[in-house]
Parts: sequence; structure tokens; C-alpha cells
Amino acid sequence: MKILLLNLPHDLDDPDNCDSLVQPYGLVVLSSFLKSKGWDTTLYDAHGYGKNGQQILDYIINLKPDFIGLTVYTCHLPQIVAFLTKVKEHLPNIATVLGGPHPSSHEYKSLLLQNRCVDYCVIGEGELTMHELLETKQKGESCIGVKGLAFLEGDDVKYAGTRDFIHDLDSLPFGDWESLPMDNYWAVACEKKNLVNVLFSRGCVGRCSFCAARVTLGGVTRSRSPESIIKEVAHLYENHHARELAINDATFNTDNEWAAQVAQKLIDYGKKDLVWTCNLRADNMDLETLKLMKKSGLTSVFIGVESGDDAMLASIQKGTTVAMIRSALAMLDEVGIKVYCGFILGLPGETPESMQRTLDFSRELKNYSVAFSLATPFPGTVLYRKAQEEGFKVDDWAQFDYHGIPYVTKGLTREQLSSYYNKTVLRYYLSFNFLVRQVKQLRSWMQFKKTLRLGYRILVGRRKKLKEIQKSLQAVSD
Repeated sequence: MKILLLNLPHDLDDPDNCDSLVQPYGLVVLSSFLKSKGWDTTLYDAHGYGKNGQQILDYIINLKPDFIGLTVYTCHLPQIVAFLTKVKEHLPNIATVLGGPHPSSHEYKSLLLQNRCVDYCVIGEGELTMHELLETKQKGESCIGVKGLAFLEGDDVKYAGTRDFIHDLDSLPFGDWESLPMDNYWAVACEKKNLVNVLFSRGCVGRCSFCAARVTLGGVTRSRSPESIIKEVAHLYENHHARELAINDATFNTDNEWAAQVAQKLIDYGKKDLVWTCNLRADNMDLETLKLMKKSGLTSVFIGVESGDDAMLASIQKGTTVAMIRSALAMLDEVGIKVYCGFILGLPGETPESMQRTLDFSRELKNYSVAFSLATPFPGTVLYRKAQEEGFKVDDWAQFDYHGIPYVTKGLTREQLSSYYNKTVLRYYLSFNFLVRQVKQLRSWMQFKKTLRLGYRILVGRRKKLKEIQKSLQAVSD
């Protein structure tokens, strides 16, 4: 049997329309795992190669795989379903397998029932489930006993139950980096050309109501050993010229002792031109660990601030306060690490007053990069359940509009949310401090071009969309 693991661009018509281009790490590890089990597996990062929808379709038709597997985030579902429908028209016998956050939520049932182009859903980690699925199909047996797998039998959804998570991550092979165009990856904020997206741990201990990280990879952090990590880092550095690591663990500082050990291994490796970034939580910041991480090449971190209002932070189970966030930022400043802060507007319980406090707090962060987003109730999250209680309903996620204002919490109006988001985003991105900081951070011609395009999308694209929303709201009120 021939297996194709496929990563699609976010925009099938314009593959270059994106904020970043990073390796699809989940598929990278799945590919190496399946190959280690002897399966005829092709990993094709169509986004990495800059291919559009028609070119990708032609590639699949020529390859004629028996199975095609994709990772699915809810926001990408509409285009994935439309694309797989076209694939099925040309290759009706191909078996499609979807994994990732969306299938791993309880929405796998509606995904299978509403989209007959989807044959199997993998819930949770994919390595063992995919391997057992292939073994079962090769033997011609029923998949009813494969843990972590959901599928249709007639008009009924069959699911054998949850599969245990893999606790020994060192047992998994290194990623299938050799199958990727490793020189093509970038992010606007990266400092080096050869960027590699990696995960050194799985799971998240956080309980943030808006986040689905626990849905796919669980609520307990499982980490690779520092010895295993440095071996793969060395492989990436020496064989793929990696000079910047984007470590996308949900939280790198869940265990500061482990974080310090990883940092020490990087120091001992001794490559001064190797830098890295990661995600940190403000409530578990440790100054000595940060100093060691900085010495090992850490250049910047992302912190999910979410709100400048303590009551809102408590309501979303963030586990932080504004005071904690200020303390964490002070430590990062002392060590000399750049910070990117994320905010969310419109979470349950939000009021004009709490949004104003968030706006005021964001204005204090003049030395940091800040990103704003609107609350979206993704399946599997506490936010989704709360939104349903308020009347939020999605009949078909494949038809869902993510580009407008998908959800308005009780107590707010769509006009208020649109106004605050518009005011917050535009004031920040048009500020003198922001523009000067972006110029100072430029390290290459590629980074300049990508930053310019991203800025255009933020200032023109988002503003245009918000104006369209405001016009539609005015038409309804009239």
C-alpha cells in the first residue's frame, strides 16, 4: 500500500499568502515512524514547495496513493473538505485520513457524517493509530478494534475508544527532514534563514478555556530527554544547515529543571550561530533558568497575555494575573530576551470596560511586539461549551466563516467588539514605536519582504474586512 502524508498551503489559490512557512512537525514525525515500520510513505509538503491547488491535485493523481493523511485545524477545514472532494472525484477508491485538533475534538462525528470525502478520523496522537489502521486494512480485517480511530460503517460512526498517549517520546524516530525542502522555511520574526519548527515535548498542563492544545496531546506534559534532543539538533545543524529552531512546545518552561538541562546541552554543543525561540508561561518564570536559556541561544519568546483585566484572566482559567505578567516581562527584560505578547478580545464575560483595560495594558508594552485576535470557540474547548450555552451553534464547520466576527459573547454587541478590535489593532500597528522596532529587527531582504507583505495584510486586509462587517451591521440596523 502507498501512503501520502500531505501538508496543504493555507491558501490553495495563493500559497505565498501566509504569515509564516514552517515544517509540518506532526506529519514529519508520523512519516518517519511509518517508514520505520516498513510502510511505503511519501511526505509531501505542498506548502513548502509553493504549490497551488491544481498542482497538488495533479501530483496526487500521478502518485495514485492508497491512503492520504492530513493534519486538520478547524480554521483550515473548509478548504480541506473542498480539496478532498476533488481528489475523490479523480481517485474514488483513495482512503482519506484526517488527524489533528479538529478530528480530536468531539466534532469527529459531524466531520464524518457531513463530509463523505472523509473516511477516517484519528483522535489524539497519530503514530500508533495510523500504523494499526494500515495493518488492519492490509489484512482485510475490520477497523472496529483500532483505538483512537473513528470511521463510518453505513450511517453509523464507529469509535473504539481513546488510545493511551505515548509516554516515552525517545522511542519515536527523528523527524523525516530529508523529505522536505529545508531551505524554504521562514517566519517574519526569525533571525536566520534556515528555520526549523520542532517540538521537544507533548501535552499542556494549562487549562485555558479558549485553547485546544490538551484536546490532541493531553493535559500532562511528556518530554524528550535532553540527550535525544541534542542528537536531533546536531543532525539538523550539520545535515540541514539549521541555524534557528522554533521550539513550538505548548509551554517550554512547564518544568524549569528540564528546560535548564536542554539549555545546558545546547551550550555544550557549542554552536554560537544557532539560535532558538519558544513559548513561555508568565506564572512559571525562573530568572536563573532564563539566563541559562539566553546563554544557549534563546533570542525571543511568546507569552499568551490574553487580557489586561484580572477578572477576565481568572474567568478563562489562565492562571496568571496582570502583576505576574509584569513580573515575567521584567525578568525577560533583565536577561535581554525579546518578547511577543498575544491578546484575545471578546472572551466570555468580556465587557467594554475589560476591553479598555486590555487596550490600556497593551499600550504599556511599548518595547514588545503585540498580536491581537478575536475569541473563536473552537471545538473541544471550554470556550466552545460556554458559547453553546449562550446560543452559539455551528451546523457545519466546513462552511464556517473565520474571517469576520464568528462569536459575540453575551453582554457585548457585534458593533462594540468590531470597534474595539479595529481601534486596538490599527492604533498598535500604526504606532511610531512599532514601526521603528520592525525596522530595527530586520535581518535580511527576505525578512523585509515578508514583513512588508504581512503589514499590508494587517493594515489593509483586516481593515477592509472590518469595514465590510460594519457596513453589514449598519444595513441590518437600518
